[in-house]
Amino acid sequence: MLLEEEDEVVAEYDVRLVPSDGAVYDLQFPLRPRGLELGADRKILGGRARPRQRRLELNLELVSESAKGSFDHERLRSFGEYPQQRMVGAATASGHVANHVATMFNGRSLTLVPIDAMLQLRPDFSYVEDFQDSEAKKGEDMSNRVDTDPAEHPGEESGVEAIDVKFRRRETEKAEQRRKKSHAYLVRKREEEAWVDLEVLTIPHKECEDERSRLFDSVKTENERNVPCVPSSDYIRMLSPMSGVQPRNQGTSVMDSFLGPLSRAEIQALPLQSAVEEIIKRARYETLGRSVPFDFSSMRLC
Repeated sequence: MLLEEEDEVVAEYDVRLVPSDGAVYDLQFPLRPRGLELGADRKILGGRARPRQRRLELNLELVSESAKGSFDHERLRSFGEYPQQRMVGAATASGHVANHVATMFNGRSLTLVPIDAMLQLRPDFSYVEDFQDSEAKKGEDMSNRVDTDPAEHPGEESGVEAIDVKFRRRETEKAEQRRKKSHAYLVRKREEEAWVDLEVLTIPHKECEDERSRLFDSVKTENERNVPCVPSSDYIRMLSPMSGVQPRNQGTSVMDSFLGPLSRAEIQALPLQSAVEEIIKRARYETLGRSVPFDFSSMRLC
């Protein structure tokens, strides 16, 4: 294994960290057909979301005819057309992820955008439950039609419906608190939020390209920048090294210490113009890749 000193640097690029204006999510597809590459033949047909819950559902095309996929075609046909056309992936956004970023390299610089949350999509087999419920409902309707045949009960009037009346005790305050903490109540409150239909745009679309360019663009107008303002004396003090060296005698010229850095006390003893000149004379030039990242456009000298 090569040491860091022995590892030759072949190229250096600028790295920019751009804060995101809105919510940036990372969509993960951990479950997919065996042998099918990520994003290959996986057309997104549509989607919907619940913004307050940060819940997302995508309708993905189910490639049942793929030779690499293992599908029971006879079983799929028994469920009708819906599962053969698409598969729903549902996920809820996790908490804030501080160690994940979205990157884009344009050949000259690397731009980093923090990711707000991760979305791990899972297959949703609700269509199987819907199919079973529909079959059970068909069976109940068939049995009800047989039981309510007017030929077997000629004396009964058709169209009569039974009314059920239920009585329950008045709910106490403790019982109400327990009910609101129950899982069934939380699920019911969660399902009350309405779904919002989403328009899914892929990379070849012009609006998608514009949105990606806006996301990774670090150029801001003067009004959009959060520019800190510091006094000139504080700015000079920030440039000087933190040293406890006392100032030299008045008879000693500042140029005598040309080869060494100036201390804070020495800089404070000089006029502002002379202090700036001495700091510039002692400045060291380094490549951007070896220096500490700092955006000089975000600092203004007052």
